[in-house]
Amino acid sequence: MKSKLYYSFTLMMLSLWIMPISTVLADGGHDDEAATSSGFALPVTALISIVFIVGAIFLANEDKIKRYGLLSAVLAVITGAIHLNIGLNGDTLLLLNGLGYFGLLAALYLPLDVLTPFRKWTRIALIIYTFVTIVAYVATHPPAYMSTVGIFDKVVEVLLIGTLLLDRNND
Repeated sequence: MKSKLYYSFTLMMLSLWIMPISTVLADGGHDDEAATSSGFALPVTALISIVFIVGAIFLANEDKIKRYGLLSAVLAVITGAIHLNIGLNGDTLLLLNGLGYFGLLAALYLPLDVLTPFRKWTRIALIIYTFVTIVAYVATHPPAYMSTVGIFDKVVEVLLIGTLLLDRNND
């Protein structure tokens, strides 16, 4: 049995993912063209978010998590960070979408006994959530208006669905 200190450390690590988004908040949102056009905030936020969240998930579940589960966590953090960053620059729907990814990821992998009976349904919800996000993007963005970040994110989301399906025996 792991100590309360160990779980407290894990939850602290999970909460630290908020720190990287301060780069976007500090530049005043979408008004500062220099900060948003440099493309620096998004990769930095995604990388630091991956380190903190996936590291905390691995520490909390090191005896249970399989390789596809860890890969699913990495992919969910990448797409969540992308949506969160774009959302912080003025798109409320994408902000909520990013928070949804982080919430479902936490529900799927946080080491809380109360969540254990719902892991299978949380995985299914995350697959459906990701699929709906892909369909919504394709429906609202004609091919001429699809961005590189958007296409990259859709590839990440397809891979996320695949890894979640491969890891389904872990529930």
